[in-house]
Amino acid sequence: MQIRGRHAFPFSAQTVFSTYGDPKHLQAKHQFLGARNIELAECALTDTSLDTRLLREMPVEAPAMLKKFIADWNQITQVEHWTGDSTSGYRGTLEVVIDSVPVSIEGTISLQPEDDGCIQESVLNFSCKIPLVGKKLAEFVAGKSKESMDSDFAFTLDYLKGSV
Repeated sequence: MQIRGRHAFPFSAQTVFSTYGDPKHLQAKHQFLGARNIELAECALTDTSLDTRLLREMPVEAPAMLKKFIADWNQITQVEHWTGDSTSGYRGTLEVVIDSVPVSIEGTISLQPEDDGCIQESVLNFSCKIPLVGKKLAEFVAGKSKESMDSDFAFTLDYLKGSV
C-alpha cells in the first residue's frame, strides 16, 4: 500500500530543509503530534545533507481486530537521510520502525523550489507479511500516517510563520 502527500510552503526549500534539522522544531513538532518520551538520537545538518534518527512513543486507538498487533502506546524509530542544495532542492529517504507492529514503512521525501516557496512531496510504502489481517493492518497504519503527515505540514507551516 502506498500513500502520497504534496504540500506547498511559502518558504524556500533551504529554509524548510534547515527547519527539519532544527532540534527545537523536531521536539515541538512531535509533542504537538502527541508523542511522549521523544529522543533525538541523531541530528546532523549541513548545507547539503541532513541525517536524523528520532525515537518516540505515539498513542494509537486501534480497532478491536488489530489490538493484538498495536498497543495503546507504540515505540517508533524514524530515520531520515537527506541530500541536495538550495538551487536544485533536497531529496530524502526515510524508514519508520514501529516496535512490535509487523508493518514495514519506507519512503521518499523531496523539497523542490517553486516560485517564492517550495513543494514537499512524500511517498510512503507500507507492507505487512501476516496472512489475512496483514492488509488491514498496513491500511490502518497508512491511514494514521497520512493524518500525521498532514498535521506535520500544518505544524511546520505555523512554526515557520512564527505562530507556534
